[in-house]
Amino acid sequence: MTKRFFQITAVLILAAILFISALAQEPADPVLSFYVTQAKKAFETSQLHSEKMHYTFLVTSHYQQIGRGGVIERLDTAITRYFMSGSQIDSTQVVAEPTSEMPVPTIAFPNIFAESYIYNFFPNDIGEEDIAIGFDTPGSEDSLPAGLAVIDRAEYKLKRLHLYYQNPDGFKRLTRSYLLKEQNGFIFADSIWELNAKHGVFSTEYYRLDTDIGQLQLIR
Repeated sequence: MTKRFFQITAVLILAAILFISALAQEPADPVLSFYVTQAKKAFETSQLHSEKMHYTFLVTSHYQQIGRGGVIERLDTAITRYFMSGSQIDSTQVVAEPTSEMPVPTIAFPNIFAESYIYNFFPNDIGEEDIAIGFDTPGSEDSLPAGLAVIDRAEYKLKRLHLYYQNPDGFKRLTRSYLLKEQNGFIFADSIWELNAKHGVFSTEYYRLDTDIGQLQLIR
């Protein structure tokens, strides 16, 4: 997992949201609209392809419960094999059980190009192979996440996704980031990073969940 990539996630998300808010009233950019439309089509094509597949992969999650002053109070690991039919979980097989209860990683990620978002190019585009697109919701009370998506400039495929949930159910703050990979014709999460602030009984509880997904195999 690329540590530097995750270290700048929060900064990127915040900068994207602020930039979008500042430009929200500007007329729609036809170039931006083109890339959003093509990215939506590429995402949906990948989804349609994956729905016809039966496959398995291994999920390894590392959990950190963080207390006052950033002190790590608990470390744990869980390893689980998933057996899938399209986007549906057929069954799971526990390979390594955690010592106590820990969050289950959210493997699925939304098609943010199919929602009613305000989009803008992220202001660091220098014409390389990737394009960063910021997205935000029209209102602060919206339950949809805001954030940043990175797509391939030539094939419009989603490569990275950073999500910031403004009103997460049961949480004070919630962010998720996905590193994505293409294999066998569909896009899946290769790595997931999640950071939560949750309302506890006496104080706010924090945890971090880093997840690697590997050993993807088709079931013939």
